[in-house]
Amino acid sequence: MRGLFPGTFNPPTIGHREIIKRAAKVCEHLYIGVGTNTLKETSLFSFNERKAMLEEIIKPLKNVEVITFNGLVSDFAKKNGIDVIVRGLRSVSDFDMEREMALANLAMEGVETLFLMAEGKHVNISASLIREIGKFGHDLKEFIPEEIAEIVSQRLSE
Repeated sequence: MRGLFPGTFNPPTIGHREIIKRAAKVCEHLYIGVGTNTLKETSLFSFNERKAMLEEIIKPLKNVEVITFNGLVSDFAKKNGIDVIVRGLRSVSDFDMEREMALANLAMEGVETLFLMAEGKHVNISASLIREIGKFGHDLKEFIPEEIAEIVSQRLSE
């Protein structure tokens, strides 16, 4: 099974890494799709920076590849033979939003969605929370993979 875990990853978090590791156990090949979200503010990191950070944190995973894309996730998945879209859930509000997208992806392109629940210790971690904490110079080691912590901290302190 070929999976796609799409997101803006602005920046990647330890919660993202956890979902990636778990999805890599289920999928024969897992793509991490760095995209844009027209509903979110401008990105702190460029496509290439986010791709590079994700490549750094997935090095040990041989069946995972980081890619970038524009447009709808379902269109990309269909064009590239993706069997399932992987989504991480932290809360009921995440489920409500993700369910709506999953049903749309199924209706438009026939692409299924696989939901993975975040571990309890990661449910309160979001990229927006990390950006807020980092702006004020606080240590991010509890939220960001150590491989990219320095890059993220530097950018947020600028």
